[in-house]
Amino acid sequence: MLTDLTSAAIIILAFEAMLCLLIPLALTVGIAYLLVRTRQFLPPKLRLVRLQAQRVNDGVNRSGAKVTSSLASAEAKYAQTETMVRALLRQTRKDQS
Repeated sequence: MLTDLTSAAIIILAFEAMLCLLIPLALTVGIAYLLVRTRQFLPPKLRLVRLQAQRVNDGVNRSGAKVTSSLASAEAKYAQTETMVRALLRQTRKDQS
């Protein structure tokens, strides 16, 4: 039925197909194994990461509050000065008329 060459070709193709299926299977099993093994170490580390992220966020909030408060006070002083200048200019215009 099949010649020796055809049989050898089918064996080679089956071997290649088996390798193409075994490599993703091995990678999937390896990743699953690593996830299971590292799960016991991750929760304490994740808590530390969350704590550090919270500290960074608090620092950013404090520095942002300092910057915005100084900008707000500068803007308030500018508005106050502008209002005083307008009031003085109105007074001088009223005095001239």
